[in-house]
Amino acid sequence: DAKRLQPKASTGTLQCPWVRKAIGMQSIFSEERRAFLRRACQLALLTAGTGAGVGCGGSGGSDSSSVPGGPLTPAGTAPTRYSVRRLFGATPGGNRGRSSRQGRTSDESSAWWEYRQERFGKINNRGDVAASVIENNFDLGPAAIYRGGQLIGTGVPAPPEGFKSSEVAFDINDRGQTLILQRIYRYVETSYGESSENLPDRLFLCENGAARRIELPYLYSSGKGINNRGEIVGGVTVSENEYDENGAIVRPYEARCFLWRDGQIELFGSPRSGASDINDAGQVLGAFYTTSASDSRSSDTHLVVWQNPQTMVDLNLPETTYPENAMINEEGVVLASPGLYGNGPTYLWTPERANGAEGSVTQVTALPPGFVAGDMNRKRDFVGSAPFISSDAPRWNRNLARAYRMRSGASTPEDLNTLIPADSGWRLEYAYGINDVGQITGVGFLQNGDGTEEAAVFLLTPLAG
Repeated sequence: DAKRLQPKASTGTLQCPWVRKAIGMQSIFSEERRAFLRRACQLALLTAGTGAGVGCGGSGGSDSSSVPGGPLTPAGTAPTRYSVRRLFGATPGGNRGRSSRQGRTSDESSAWWEYRQERFGKINNRGDVAASVIENNFDLGPAAIYRGGQLIGTGVPAPPEGFKSSEVAFDINDRGQTLILQRIYRYVETSYGESSENLPDRLFLCENGAARRIELPYLYSSGKGINNRGEIVGGVTVSENEYDENGAIVRPYEARCFLWRDGQIELFGSPRSGASDINDAGQVLGAFYTTSASDSRSSDTHLVVWQNPQTMVDLNLPETTYPENAMINEEGVVLASPGLYGNGPTYLWTPERANGAEGSVTQVTALPPGFVAGDMNRKRDFVGSAPFISSDAPRWNRNLARAYRMRSGASTPEDLNTLIPADSGWRLEYAYGINDVGQITGVGFLQNGDGTEEAAVFLLTPLAG
C-alpha cells in the first residue's frame, strides 16, 4: 500500500498559462465574468489528465465521459441527476480477525459511526478529493488525493517501527493543500486481552506530494479547517484538570482555539473553546463551553463565530449543536446539525449581509431523523446522512444509512440514491463534501460480481439537462 500511494506526476494542475492568467485577472472583471472564469478554470482542471481506471481510480456505473464523473452542469442550471465514479476503497472483511462475508453484521456498526463522525472525503472547487483509503477489516489506511484521474500520495511519513497508522483528511482548499491528522497505534496483548497503545497524533499540511508537519507544543491538538490562504484552525489542550486528594477538581482543564498562519501560532477564545472551520474572509467557526448551573440554556455548548481572534459572535442556537457537525461557507452562513448520536434539528444561521456579525437563525425542517450534515457550498446547498432501516434487509444487515442532498430553498431533501443511474450498483450511505460546482463526495457500497459489496469513496458530478 505504501508503494502504491507514492506521489505520481500530476497532469491536471495549474500549468495552463491561460488558466493562470484568468485566475489572476478575476479581480478586475464583473461578478458575472468572474463566475464564468471560475467555471472555465474548474472545467479545464477537471478535464486535464483524466480517464477511467487511471491509477487506483475506476469507473462505477455507466460513466463514460472524459470528465471525472461526467460533464459539468452549465451555470444557472439546477442539477437533477448525477453520474457516479468510484475513486478508491477496498472490500472490508468485517471486524479484525473475522473472515469476509456478504453484507455487514450489526456489530460492525461502530466502525461506520466513526466514518460518519470523521466526515472523510472532502472536495475542493478544482474537483480534488481528499479522503482516507478504506482498508480491509474496516481500518482506515493512509490518506490520499484524487486528482485528474490519479490517486496521489500525500507524503505523510510512515509511523515508527512496530506501529500502524491511520490518516484522516479533515479539509482541502482550492490550492490543493490538505490538512491531515495521523493517528499512530499498535495492538498489544494484556492480561485483559488485546488492547491498543497510542502515540500522540501528528498534524500535517500536505501539498503536491510533500508533507509539512504542523508543530503544536501542547498536550493535545487537532487541526480541523484550512482556507484558501493556507490558514489553519483547530483546538489545543493547554492543561488538564487538577484534583485534590479527594478527587475533586480544583482547577479545570484549559483548551483554546488556535490559528496557524505561516508557521506562527495564535491562541484565542475562552479557556474552554475550540475551532472547527475557517473561510477566506477569516471568520472562524467553533464553540465555547460553560458548566454554570445558572446558564438558562439546556446545553453548555455555545456555537460561535469569531470575526477575528478578538471579536466573537454567539449564534444563540436554541438546542444542542456541536462544532464537529457545523460548517461555515464563504458568505459566512453557518449550518449546524446535532451531535453524532442526536436526533435534534438542523439550523442555518444567516448573516444580514455577507460575512456580517448580525444574523438570524432558521430551523431546517423535513430532514430525516438523525440527520448529520457533511458539508455546505457557497450556494447553501448541503449534503449529509441519516440512519436508514430497511425492513426487507436481513436482521443482521439493517444498520444502513442514506446520503442526502438539500438544495438551497428546497422544502425537502433528496436521497442521492435516487439521483444516480439505477443500474450503477451503488448504495450511497454517507455524503461528506460538496463544492460550488455541485460535485459531491462520500462513502458508499459498490456491488461486486460475486455478490459481495465494496466500501469505497465515490464522486458524483451533476449532469447537464
